[in-house]
Amino acid sequence: MDMNVYFKKIYTVAFRLTGNKKAAYELTAQAILEQSGKADTNDEISDCIFKSAALEVCKLFLTKCDACYDEFDFDYNSKDKTYEIQKTLLSLKPVSRIIIIWKDFLGFQLSDLTQIINKDRTGLNDELSRARMQIKHNLNMHI
Repeated sequence: MDMNVYFKKIYTVAFRLTGNKKAAYELTAQAILEQSGKADTNDEISDCIFKSAALEVCKLFLTKCDACYDEFDFDYNSKDKTYEIQKTLLSLKPVSRIIIIWKDFLGFQLSDLTQIINKDRTGLNDELSRARMQIKHNLNMHI
């Protein structure tokens, strides 16, 4: 993927976690800085580098989630269900949010998270199941 796509995708991960543009920008900048120098000579980003940067965003979010703003910074459009989904994501605990985004949005394996979340694969699967149920419940309340 090219650099612009890489930046946008990493920012999207950060925004989904924080719900705040400024906090997402800060997480994105830090994560990308951690990954700098890993692009090949054509400035192409491999899937591995993207995954590493997304994991870095998740790590940073866990360490800074208290500092992330509680304010939901998202343009509301009543015809767009993205707003309700984002709002529901933000109602989850930080760890649950990371697990949902990692597995259901990015399609990565939960085992990748065992190094940053103090749970084994079974614990991560349990958390994923609870988070999905909470999302389903919250979205059904808004319909």
